[in-house]
Amino acid sequence: MKRLVIACLLVVGCAGSRQQPATTIDPVAPPPPLSEPIPEGWKLVVDMDRPPTLPTIAQHDRILDRLVGPHVHGLEECKASGPKAIATLQGGVEGSFSGVGKKETAYLVTTRGCDDPADRDTDKHRFVVMAGDALVIDQEVAEHSLVAVSDVDADGDNEVVLVGGSRGDATGSVTARLVDMEGGQFAEVYGFGEVARTRCPAGAGSLMSSRILYRKQGTSMEYKNERRERPCPGK
Repeated sequence: MKRLVIACLLVVGCAGSRQQPATTIDPVAPPPPLSEPIPEGWKLVVDMDRPPTLPTIAQHDRILDRLVGPHVHGLEECKASGPKAIATLQGGVEGSFSGVGKKETAYLVTTRGCDDPADRDTDKHRFVVMAGDALVIDQEVAEHSLVAVSDVDADGDNEVVLVGGSRGDATGSVTARLVDMEGGQFAEVYGFGEVARTRCPAGAGSLMSSRILYRKQGTSMEYKNERRERPCPGK
């Protein structure tokens, strides 16, 4: 599959059918310079500075009803007599994830409770693959967003890059890893480590973004995380 899609790095609540926004590393920082040419023999997995927009999830609430049950979309919708789960759905990317020729869709489901402390990160995340209404994979993960990539290792099915970070981290550190779902089994293939720093606490430190590359060397895969530092705004 030739498609490449990345989610916004911060999962946001939404209802019904909505267009998902593209990621920005830092809305205050000036736009980074255009990327250097990709080295010969390498291919791009994702440039964290220039991710495309995800597709609209047309049946957002119906899918969440199937996966979570009764829910609301944000804290402002919580009521004493209503559902106690806050749920969001991100992704909606089509591909062949569990095997060659499969027609499936990958999602990242995030839930928290209406009564959870506001000053604690209690979000729970599940990576889900569905074939129609059938649940193929339902895996709890630490990451809050996903990137769907083409068939990196040329084995006929799609791999996924999961992206995560703690909302309480002062520097907005973001990490990523490549996972595979062949045969319906969730497995990590490669950890890229830190791929972005999105905040400048008190104007200190620096921002960072990455360009993740890959190449096939014989029967082996090689990955590269090209980190790019840039100063915080005003420095």
